[in-house]
Amino acid sequence: MPKKNKFIPRTNKQNSAFHELLGKFKIDDAMKAEIVKEATNGRETSSSKMSFDEMNWAIEIKLGGTAFASRTKRKTTWYPKNVVGMISPQAKDKITEIRNMRPQLASPEAWQRFCQRMLHKSEPRTVTDGQKVIEALKAMNKRDAENTPVAETKEAA
Repeated sequence: MPKKNKFIPRTNKQNSAFHELLGKFKIDDAMKAEIVKEATNGRETSSSKMSFDEMNWAIEIKLGGTAFASRTKRKTTWYPKNVVGMISPQAKDKITEIRNMRPQLASPEAWQRFCQRMLHKSEPRTVTDGQKVIEALKAMNKRDAENTPVAETKEAA
């Protein structure tokens, strides 16, 4: 019998595997009810009300199948809200690289005006600010490349 834990319902994959094994061994409804009753310690005769552990026990011990892994949810990295990540040196380098493609933003005063207009700050400090600036600069460069006449691009080559 499975150990008593908090009730976690069986999965659809377990249910499919259980009934597949019942069909494989040609087990009728009366025998199935007996297996379920034994797995649930007499609590149920229907497999639909079995727990995850009970279904695993019936599949593995009674029917000789492979048990399913635990249903515990994965622990994901938790990032608390309202915690601001500061911009990395690599992101600053990326901004400088993209910014250098625009001669209009070469002077520190022009750069500060751009950041003030975009971010309401003199320069990007957080990750979010850095992403906004990078995406804006990329969009501006792309727009300029699309609007460049064909004759100018041939002369440059």
